[in-house]
Amino acid sequence: MEGTEHVIGIGKIIGNLHSLELLLRVFLCEANGEKLEFPASSAGTVQETHLTNFMSLGDLIDAYNSTLTPPEKMFSVDRSVVNIRDAIAHGRLTSLSETFPLTLHKFGKPKAGTVTIELVEVISKMWLDERLQLIRDQMDKIPRCTKARGYKFFP
Repeated sequence: MEGTEHVIGIGKIIGNLHSLELLLRVFLCEANGEKLEFPASSAGTVQETHLTNFMSLGDLIDAYNSTLTPPEKMFSVDRSVVNIRDAIAHGRLTSLSETFPLTLHKFGKPKAGTVTIELVEVISKMWLDERLQLIRDQMDKIPRCTKARGYKFFP
């Protein structure tokens, strides 16, 4: 795998994780009857809603999944995408050479002077493709659920 392919693949995953988070936030605003407001500038304040609050991706997924009725459980979002997000956000991309692929290392919080190794993954094309597809699959569930509910923010 070439460097460009690697960088584009990681970028696609990051972009899709941001999109997944936004889809969850918009859905939760609609589900909770909250005003969906995108401010024009950073000056001033807005009302706290699921769009503006500080919930993590995992908390958003839990909140979304908890709103689903039994017939809607097919739209549940797989929480494993949180591990992908956390590994990319908090991990270390390393290489012992000047070639690709890189290796992603994720470490836990220190306890008594030691750190747990949570993840060591070679970021191959297959790794990128599989994670990207998993995230896209989760993203697709939210608009399908909103359509089934007749929400107005999704076509």
